[in-house]
Order: sequence, then C-alpha cells, then structure tokens
Amino acid sequence: MKVLLSWLSEFADFERADPSLSSGAPTEELISKLVDGMNNLGLVVEGVEWVGRDLDDVYVAKVLEVDAIPKADKIRRVLADVGALGEIQVVCGAFNFGVGDFVPYAAIGAKLPNGVEIRAAKMRGTDSFGMLCSPTELKLGAESGGLMLLDQSLKPGEKLADALGIVPDVLFDLAIEANRPDANSVIGVARDLAAWFDLEFRAPAARPHGQDLHKDAALELSVIEDPSICDRFLLATFSNMSSCKVASFVGTRLELCGMRSINPVVDASNYVMLELGQPTHPYDRSRLDGGVVSVRRARVAEALVTLDGTVRTLGVGDSVTDVVITDGSDSPVGLAGIMGGESSEISSDTDSVLLELAHFDSKTIARSSKRLQLRSEASARFERGVDPELPRLALQRFAELLGVEPDSVYEATPYNHAETEILVRPARLALYLGRDFSAGEISNLISPIGFKVEERDGIFLVTVPSFRPDCSIEEDVIEEIARHFGYANIERRYLTSPKVGRLTTEQRSRRSIRAFGRDAGYFEAWGPSMVGPGEHSPFGITGEGVELDNPLAVEESVLRRSLLPGLVRALSFNAGRRISPVRLFEFGKVFEPGVTDEGLPFESERVGFLATDAEDASLEVVHTLRRLVALLRVGPALFDTPDHHSVGESVMAWPKLHPTRSNSVFIGGRLVGVIGELDPDTVTVLTAGNVKDRVGYFELDLDEIFALEPKSDSATPVTSFPSSDVDMAFLVDYQYDAQTVADAIMASVGDLCESVTLFDSYSSAALGDGIRSLAFTVRLSSLSKTLTDAEIQQVISIVSEDLNHRFGATLRSA
Repeated sequence: MKVLLSWLSEFADFERADPSLSSGAPTEELISKLVDGMNNLGLVVEGVEWVGRDLDDVYVAKVLEVDAIPKADKIRRVLADVGALGEIQVVCGAFNFGVGDFVPYAAIGAKLPNGVEIRAAKMRGTDSFGMLCSPTELKLGAESGGLMLLDQSLKPGEKLADALGIVPDVLFDLAIEANRPDANSVIGVARDLAAWFDLEFRAPAARPHGQDLHKDAALELSVIEDPSICDRFLLATFSNMSSCKVASFVGTRLELCGMRSINPVVDASNYVMLELGQPTHPYDRSRLDGGVVSVRRARVAEALVTLDGTVRTLGVGDSVTDVVITDGSDSPVGLAGIMGGESSEISSDTDSVLLELAHFDSKTIARSSKRLQLRSEASARFERGVDPELPRLALQRFAELLGVEPDSVYEATPYNHAETEILVRPARLALYLGRDFSAGEISNLISPIGFKVEERDGIFLVTVPSFRPDCSIEEDVIEEIARHFGYANIERRYLTSPKVGRLTTEQRSRRSIRAFGRDAGYFEAWGPSMVGPGEHSPFGITGEGVELDNPLAVEESVLRRSLLPGLVRALSFNAGRRISPVRLFEFGKVFEPGVTDEGLPFESERVGFLATDAEDASLEVVHTLRRLVALLRVGPALFDTPDHHSVGESVMAWPKLHPTRSNSVFIGGRLVGVIGELDPDTVTVLTAGNVKDRVGYFELDLDEIFALEPKSDSATPVTSFPSSDVDMAFLVDYQYDAQTVADAIMASVGDLCESVTLFDSYSSAALGDGIRSLAFTVRLSSLSKTLTDAEIQQVISIVSEDLNHRFGATLRSA
C-alpha cells in the first residue's frame, strides 16, 4: 500500500515526531524517524520516494496545434501556449491528447524529478524547445499512458506546482500483513503511527445529515436476501452530479498511490476507500431499473459483464455461491465487494448517482474473488475485514469531497455493532513479554489505537474497536501491547531446553559426503528425477520403469532408476563446451516399479561420482571411493561380482558398466553399489564423440550404507617401524564370497594385520569347476619392531592353514 506523508499529516502533526524540525517541510531526519516507527509497528516500509520536487521549470501549457511530421509516424509537432513564455514548438511522441488540451510543459534547462535534463533538440528536421510531460516523468503518477492531462480551467503559463497545489511530499510504500485490515487505509496507518510517537490523533466523526433529506420510496424496495453475507447496506442518492468537481489534490494523490483518476464521482469513491478503508460503489442511477439495488446470492450460471468488460459466469463450482448486486428487475449490476457491472458504470455525463456503502462477509468475498480470479482494491479490503461502523462516515467524506449533500439516505438493514470483549490474564501477558504490566500501562499503550482497558478482579477486560476484526483472542491483544511497547524493549530469552536440536546421523553423513566431494575437486550436479523412456537402456537397465500419468514431455515421463543417465547428460553438456577433465557428483532418489506397504513405488537414496581421465579413470574413482568409505567409517569396501554374494531381497536396479573394467561394491557382505569405467563406445554415442577420455563412475546406495554400524572413530596407534606387503592368492570354492575370505585372513593374522585388500578375482576351466582364485594384498606391521622374513613366512603359513581348514582353500604357488 502506498501512502503520502501529507495525507497522513491530516490526522496528526507528524512533523512533531522530529522536535528539531523548525519548518513545515519534511526533512531526511524526519522521514528516517517515521520509517523506523512504521517498521517497529510492523508496517514494513519497502520504499520511500520524494515527490513534488524539481518542478520549478514546469508550466501549464495549452495545446494550440498538432501536426504530423513527414516520414515520422511515432512523433508529432505540437505548438503550445505557455502564457508569458509565449507559443513554443515541441516534438512529442505521445498520442493521448489533442488541440485544446492542457498539459505540463518543461522548459529548456529544467531538471525533472526523474533526473532528465531538458535541452533543445531537433528530431526529423523539426526543432523542439522543451518537453511535454507524462505523470511518471514528473513523479506525479504510477501509470503513464501518455501525457498528463490537466484541468482546462487552469491558466497557461502558470507554474504546475502552484496550479495543482503541489508541495514537496514523501510517498511511503508499505507491506501490510493480512492480519492488519485497519492498516489498509491512510487513517489506520496514521492512527498507529500517531500512537507510537505519542501525538494527538484527529479522528473524523460522522455527523447527522441535514433535515432536508427526503424519503425515497424506491430505496425502500432494497432487499437483503441473506444478512449473513451482508449485514449492513447503506444507500444514498445524489442529483446534479454532472457538474461536480473535486479538488486537484484528489486526482494527484490517487495517481501517486497507484490508482487512475477517472472522473470526479469515481475519484471521490476511490479516495474514500484509500483514506478510510471503506470501499464504496457509485451507480449511474438512470441506468438502474427501478433506481434501486439489492443483494442476493448469484444463481447457477448467471452472467455479469464487469467494469473490465469481461463476462463472468457466476454461481458455478463453489459451495458458497457468489454474491451479486441487483437492480429493480433482479438483474445483476455488480459483483458484491469485488467489482461493479458495466451496465451502470459512472460516466462524465452521469447526473443521478446511487451510492452503495456495504459490509460484506469476508470469507464469502475471498472465495468468490479466488474462484473468479478477480482481485480488486475493494475485494482486498473486504477479504481482510472492513470496519462495519464506517459507512456513515464514508458517506459524509464522499459528499464533502464533491461539495454536495445526499438527497436521501436509506439503511436497508437494521444494524447494531456488538462489541468484542477479551479477557487478558496478567500472568499470561507477563509470560509472553517478560514483565508485569498494570492496567494503566496497558491503557496508555493501546487506548490511542482504539482499545478500551478495564481491570476486573485482577484480570484486564479489553474492548476491541470495530476496525480491528483481526483481534479475537487473548494473544491478539498481547501482540498489540507488544507492538506499542516496542519489540526491541522486550527482554531477549534463550531456549534452555535440555533437548537441543541436532542433525541426525544421516544428515551429518550427507553433509560430510558433500564436503568430501567438494574438497576432492568434484562439482555437485543436479539432474532431473524424470528421464526419457530410453535413457536407461545404454547402461543395461532393462524392463519397465515407473511411468508418470501426466508428464510435461515425453523426455521426462519415467522416474529415474539410476543417477548415471543424468550425470552422463551433464558430462556431454560440459564436454560440448570443451571442459576437461570433468568431475561431478550427485545425490538423489531412484525408483523401481512395485508397491510398498504405503502403496508407493520402491525408492532409495543414492550418491554417484563421475570422473574423466585420459589414462585410467577407474583408478581415480577407486581411490575416491576408498577415501569416502574411510570417511564414513563403514569399510573396508570389497569389489566383486554380485553372483558370489547374498544381496537379500533388493529390487533396485544397478547400471552395468564396462564388461571387464567394472565390479560391484560390497561392504560387510552387503551390495552397496557399482564401480568401474563406462564402455568407451557407449560414451562416444551418448556424448556425440565430444568425450575422448576414459570415464570412471561409482554409485552407492546410501540407504544400505546408513544401515551399517560405523566403526569406532578412536585413533589407531601408528607404528614407527616399516610395514610389509604380502600378496597371497587362494583357490576357493564359489560358495565363499571375497568378503568372508578377507575377514578370515584378518582374523588369522591378528594384531599384525594392518589391512587386507582384494586385487584380483579369476576363474577358468584350468582351475576346475566351481573354483576361482582370489588374490589379496595383506599389509603387516608391528608396533614394537620390524618384522623379519621368518616372521612373515610364519604368518603366511598360519593364514594358509586356517583358510584350508575353514574353506578348503589352497594357497597358489607363485
């Protein structure tokens, strides 16, 4: 919401917010204090703009001639009468004016509020001595559909600021929250701000109309079908309105606050809405059948042409139907609380006006506005809540602006406001704000904003003003006390709960993996979880995936079953831009057909690492994997084919990599991933030949890894003596997996064993049916000495005998 300082100052002397201010003109210091006050009150200031300055060389001009310029269809020659400055020729690109119109003229040398400095120029061979101005160029309006058209009663040559009564002003752009309906008006902002600075607030009061009002029988035919949707409906009639005028400041203020100036009647209506927060709607009474309006719910599929020229179909698709304003023949002439109808629109020739001032149910208006996708300034206010006591005051203000009195006034429904009273417990107030408050203190804080406070039996009875429908419970009142006490004055309190929030083990592990990838020189990638139907097949993943019922495109119609398709797509993108080497990693979910107990497809969380290398990419990813497993403390990782391991009841698919340079990854006997190089032919096809290096890749199932018990993170003593590596190859039956054999070797060696690493798995007909060779590197070390050859041979003998006893394995000779 936009609001002007001069408008606010009609309700309180805000220059007194800065005691050092000696003149009436606003200063930067004053504006800074006002902004701080608004922000402290929750009326967040999103922008501050000075207006009405730098207009000294802008004058009122009357257009005398408008001529086309040869070979120029976007500019015209204009001759304007600028009073004592004479008749001046200007080239202008606007087309919303003609001969006889009055417009602003900026003389040569003028520096406009938007920063433009005016100089003489020649355009298409035509001299231009100055510029005719739009509202935005003068910062006197938010919209610019051409030149600013002035009232033709003004005098050519008069300074624009003097003619329009413009003084330097400040425009505040406020973000009003939904729970502050009162602040959707100038008077609401002024009331709050005056209380904050302890200034006297000049609240307008409705006065009774004169005794010359006559009874209008037609108005008494107005009917309110359902008081629950409209509990107040005030009508007033006016005659001889075609000659009415409003002061020039009305249109100027509307334009600055983002509303177009249309005609005096509509401008007065909009002005009242912005000033008081009460939407009103004027009808051309001569275009109303019966000269009266009523309120009812819309009938199914009833049509209405609104002021924007759109045909609206009402009463459809909502359990609470739309509400319409109808004329004497029961035909819709307006959409209640949202927008009027085109059939009874006010024009410059309108002489007889019927003004509607109503109070509608906020939920009904909100639902209707949302369903019709039609939001207006009026609906925005009714949705949040409008003061039901406003109609009489709004009618009075409307009449004052136009300098008229209503011919007749009729209240279609009897109305009595029921005050809301809320009990506030002192202990509850102290609990929230950290200190005790007396009834006097509370009254000093919130009575200036309309609340009444009374102490009864040690409890505060607070009466809520009618313009605060948002206050309905004890906490609402406490919030108002806190606002005007000052949030900065409330003592800070810190959580002292023994249950301090922390990251889960899985969350910490994900962060560790992400940091590891970054530190290892990899970039994190993000790939879509939806891929094309054929993107899995190059990696050996066959069968049907989980298809979407309503994909946006065929290329994103299947949920991914591996992270590899997305990472290869990213590889191709980078390689196409000559980026090499490429190192990427990604977290993400993968999905498989089937139904879990929750009725959803199977899914698991994975992480994938991809790297390119001109010589040996598999070595790069193997080293990366080993470091990652060590970081997570779940290793060691063994590489083997899944045929020799129990993989449980896993239904998740894994990509197939190079047939001879890849393997599965096992930890603790669990299949947790795959590792190796991608087939070069596959890479060439998928990257259009842009990748020449070898591509290494591993993908891990994080759900499986997180299920493993992390090893102790206690430090292992480091020996000061050299270690010895011993390679041992055993012929083992296929029924025994490599992990089991490695565990047995480590147990046999005991304290001297530093690590056991599988480096080869081999089978052939020469070895015999069901037999394969498993080769391990065993690292031996002692904390107290360097091992001798005899001691190493003794270890080999012990391991050989133990594995022969356990598995029937035999040590292969060199």
